[in-house]
Amino acid sequence: MTTASPCMDSERRHRRLLRAARCRFAEDRLADAVSAGIRQAVLFGTALDTFAAHNPYRGLRVFRFEHRFECGVPESEFDRTTPAFMIGLGPSRPVIPHLDARALAIGTEFVFDYPHDMISPPDLAERLARTGWDVLADLDSAALTIRYLDVPTRWQQPAHHDPERDRTLESPHDSGVRVVHARLDPS
Repeated sequence: MTTASPCMDSERRHRRLLRAARCRFAEDRLADAVSAGIRQAVLFGTALDTFAAHNPYRGLRVFRFEHRFECGVPESEFDRTTPAFMIGLGPSRPVIPHLDARALAIGTEFVFDYPHDMISPPDLAERLARTGWDVLADLDSAALTIRYLDVPTRWQQPAHHDPERDRTLESPHDSGVRVVHARLDPS
């Protein structure tokens, strides 16, 4: 039986924490959207797979799709003329270029993650802009670590840092995945 080194265990733990941080980011943006009046949410793939069961928002209708939006939902259920909040996280994330913004209401928001080796953040922002999306945030592992995890990075050392006592993450384990928040813009 082989055991993982403590460094590998630390890296795996940090990657799991980053997945949780991306989910938390999505749920925080959903809370903002619901406060602003959004009343329908679309979850793609494994994104927040238990959210529909514990949906804390009265009046928020939640739709789930295994893959892309084109999978179809009866028009009587999902209102394409009303802004929605969409979440696509995880390995079965939707393919971004295939999201047809013309079929969605202005003001629809989307939080999704993507492997940063697939497309650069500026190229993704440009591609989204060409289809009507405005990128509101594009966070890497370090930004998520600082925002959501109680793990100081070399960019965020506590003033009282004692290297002998503090287990500080000297450089964050890059999960290779970024998370984006975008809104369908009327311009």
